[in-house]
This record gives sequence, C-alpha cells and structure tokens, in this order.
Amino acid sequence: MCRYRRRSYSAVEADLNSSCIPTRIVKSEKIWAALWAKVLYNCALNPLSAILEVPYGALGQQAETRQIMNRVVSEIFDVMKAKGVIVPFCDADDYFRFFMERLLPATVDHRSSMLQDMMMGRQTEIDALNGAISQYGRKLGLPTPYNDLICALIKFKERPADSGKNFNESYGFSWPLIESHQVVA
Repeated sequence: MCRYRRRSYSAVEADLNSSCIPTRIVKSEKIWAALWAKVLYNCALNPLSAILEVPYGALGQQAETRQIMNRVVSEIFDVMKAKGVIVPFCDADDYFRFFMERLLPATVDHRSSMLQDMMMGRQTEIDALNGAISQYGRKLGLPTPYNDLICALIKFKERPADSGKNFNESYGFSWPLIESHQVVA
C-alpha cells in the first residue's frame, strides 16, 4: 500500500517559489471570482465585436453599444446573484464603471477571438459565454433577453461556417472580411 505524506499548501508554495516558479496559493472562491470576472468581460465585448466587426474600443465610443454591454453585464450579475457567486464588485453598475474606466481602455485596439473565428469561418465560443448565461437564466427562471439576442445574432452569422462557406459568400456581400484586415507590405 502506498503512503503519501500530505504536505501543506504553504510548503508546496514555498518549494515552487524557491524553484523560481512564482506561486501564490489562493482559496477556490478567489479562482471562481476571477473566472466570473473573465466571463463578464468576454460576454460584454466578444460577441458585439464580432457582430459589428470592430475592435473593442469602438464599442465604448457609442452610447448604444455601451447600453447593450451594460445590459449584458446586468443580466450576468442577476445570474451570479441567483447562483451565489461572489465577485469583488458591489453590483453590475460598480463593475461596469470599472470595466469602462480600467478594462476597456487597456484593450481598445483588440479584436475579439470571436471576430477572428468568424473571419476564418470557424465556430465561435458563444455557447460557452453568453449562451451559458442564457441557459443559466432559463434554469433559474431569470430573463436574459440581451444575452439571448446576442447568441441568436452570432448563431445567424455562424450559419455559413456550418455549410463550409464564409458569411460573405453565403449572403452575396462583395467585401471579404479577411482581405480587409490583411496587412499589405
């Protein structure tokens, strides 16, 4: 029978740090809070960037897109509250202020991975992001109309990827998405 000596987390942390692997042991609640913070960020930005084919910064410039992002965030906070998720923000408004003042400015030129997937004719991660929020909402009896609509719009734009054609070819658009973003040397 194998016997394993149980080591404390702090001993493992010390060993890793002494091996030049920066390590900090945190409680699982902090990990879940960080994951949900990432969900908030990605759900607010990625699908709108893909639908509108713009970098993140453009989304913060228009009142209409700011309102959509704010509603998406509010719906996620409703779901988190019902699930008992704790994040380091008082409420959706507190997060959205932080998002607009600190997070978005740092990524104004970024193009979402969802937009890049669509440009390449690949399926997106919409089901794992806004789709998951919509699903949680249904299970919890909470309305998530903004997340639902965003999912439907992304699914519409994804359809050609299912048939092997890109969006422009399927709907007769004359401008190729990929070519418009290539760098000419």
